[in-house]
This record gives sequence, structure tokens and C-alpha cells, in this order.
Amino acid sequence: WAGAVFAYSQAQLLLFDTPHLHNITMPTTLHYRVRQEGSLDEPFADRVKLAVERIHPDGTKDASSDFLSVPEIGGIFINDGLLKEKM
Repeated sequence: WAGAVFAYSQAQLLLFDTPHLHNITMPTTLHYRVRQEGSLDEPFADRVKLAVERIHPDGTKDASSDFLSVPEIGGIFINDGLLKEKM
């Protein structure tokens, strides 16, 4: 694979390189419901809570999440539903 050129897909760029939280300008808490159906895995339903606790001058946020046991994270800028994949 020497010399191979790697490029992210459009879907990857939209998921992981888009600043989904750029409109949040003050601390707030976001609430979502998550439901998985129709895959090879067992169906499940859960809730997602992302507490944006601090906004830095560069636009990144410090947040804590209550979603499938994700711990506190600093310096994020993407949607909370993607945190599990981003870490």
C-alpha cells in the first residue's frame, strides 16, 4: 500500500468534520431519543443528554454526556450523537 492515497468519504466528512454545535453560544443541555431497529443487533431505545458546560474562544465546547456511559469530554465541536464514534 505504499504510496496509496487515502481520502475520507463525503459521509465521513459530514459526520466527523462538520461543526454541528457551532450555533451553541452559551451553556445549555441538549436532549435526544435514540432508537435502533432493523439491524442484526438487538433493537434498543435510549436517551442522549449532552450538557454543554463551557464555550472556548475557538468555538470548541466542554461537555458531559449521558449516553451509553460516555465519560466527560473536552474540546468537542461535533454533534453529541457522534461522540461515541469520535472518541
